[in-house]
Amino acid sequence: MLFRMLTQFAKDASGATFIYVAFVSTFVVSITALAIEYSNALRVRTQLQGTAELAAVAAASRLPDTSAATTAAIAYAQTNLPVAQNGNVLVASDVEFGNWDSNALSFSIGGSPINAVRVTTRRATANDNPMGAGMAGIFGAGHIDVSTTAIAGVGSASPACVIALDPSASKALEVNSNARIDLTNCEVHVVSNSGSALYADSNARIDADRTCVAGGYSEQSNADTTPDPETSCTPGGDPFAGLTEPSFSGCTKSGSVKYDSSNVTLSPPNNGTDTYIFCGDLEITSDVTVTFNPGTYVMKKKFLVDSNASIVGNGVTFYLAGSNAELQIDSNSTVNVTPPSSGPLAGILFYADDNNSKTHKFDSNAAANVNGVFYFPNSMLELNSNARIGAGSSCTQIVADRIYMDSNARVEITADLENCPAASALGSSGISLLQ
Repeated sequence: MLFRMLTQFAKDASGATFIYVAFVSTFVVSITALAIEYSNALRVRTQLQGTAELAAVAAASRLPDTSAATTAAIAYAQTNLPVAQNGNVLVASDVEFGNWDSNALSFSIGGSPINAVRVTTRRATANDNPMGAGMAGIFGAGHIDVSTTAIAGVGSASPACVIALDPSASKALEVNSNARIDLTNCEVHVVSNSGSALYADSNARIDADRTCVAGGYSEQSNADTTPDPETSCTPGGDPFAGLTEPSFSGCTKSGSVKYDSSNVTLSPPNNGTDTYIFCGDLEITSDVTVTFNPGTYVMKKKFLVDSNASIVGNGVTFYLAGSNAELQIDSNSTVNVTPPSSGPLAGILFYADDNNSKTHKFDSNAAANVNGVFYFPNSMLELNSNARIGAGSSCTQIVADRIYMDSNARVEITADLENCPAASALGSSGISLLQ
């Protein structure tokens, strides 16, 4: 009976067609699902590769301090691919230090001298964060492991002195109306992948050893960049991603403070070892000079230097803490400040924390005597009205989420980074991707 039924079914063309259609449909669905998973794996691999490259650059920027380099690499990786969504894509054991042989184009772990770092980023079982297998589980795969590597180190390229960090903003670096960036022995880097990541207009000029733009650029109305920007390149990451924020509590000045009648000298408590904390606005009015003795000054609200006012200080860092802190240097003011030469904030002059997204303004045509790092990782720095930063200084670096320059503003840097307090972060002889 059973044999007769099977024989009859085999002779039935419609039954054969049903089996064929069912088989093909299942096959097509399976292949489509696998193709989607393969596409997802490629997407994750691309994210991991970009993270590995910029984490390696951030780490190499901290050499020879391998501890700081490891911290910088992991901090960048966690910022770019948050742990909550991706697990730990980079762990300390996957930040490896050694020697890069430029002739053999090879990397030796532990080789001497240490001039390079290899970073491996993973979505894998080894890091307890593999990709789910999905349909691949039908074929026996319980998960998918993806990993990528990148090597960066001290190369022949110049380091970056002007860096716009926003990864996607249009006009992340905007230079207008006769504004100029003049850099010697250093580069301009724009991390944004926007088609107009760099925008120059109305006779603006950029002269640098190199201008590297992840996305594209636009030049209008006689604007010019020399040499031409390199587009779709890989700019360095944030060299200060692992920078330790100063610790502080309470208030040295609890309310708003206005210095408007006579010159003032300020000193952080305990011979400068503690921070001087302004919990309200700080305003320095015209014709008043405030001298800041060495130490760290925390600004929780607005820090305003009025027209014709002056601030003076050696060995100082101005830290803009929280979302309400804002820096404004008005026109014709005098800014004559230098950063610490040692300690955790060596070389850091102005520093806005990660929670600060304000626009910080320099409108001073006298703000030329500065020689340190301007670090605004999630904020905009705006230079207007003949503002001038650098004036040929050797240790100035501007790192901001976005940078806007207008109305004859000028940044002028002649880098000599080996003699700079922040040389380990800036890179003494240039940081570049090696592999």
